[in-house]
Amino acid sequence: MTMKLRISSDKMGDERLQELTRELCNELNTKTGIAASLPTLEVENAKGTLTELGALALGFIGPDTAKALLGFIEKLLLRESHLDIEITKADGSVLKINSKNKSSKEVERLLSQLQ
Repeated sequence: MTMKLRISSDKMGDERLQELTRELCNELNTKTGIAASLPTLEVENAKGTLTELGALALGFIGPDTAKALLGFIEKLLLRESHLDIEITKADGSVLKINSKNKSSKEVERLLSQLQ
């Protein structure tokens, strides 16, 4: 299953948000076994490649990688508590995670929805 992960924050500028997105992409690839990439946008007459602000494309997510992803998100929210994270599954359903709903019970519910 492929998914799209988007991070946003009303307390972080666009440059810092994109820098964090790149860091997350690298960390997901090296530490979780999830194939993550920065999706590009096609814009007519644009010079260079544009990436979607705060967005990551995630490759196959299975039961083990779903647990790794949610563990990663929990750690991220401890580090950057003002973030909002939105995961769009292949079927179009959306999961929203932030510092307010990252309790263990909520994470378990989200984990079941990812699988």
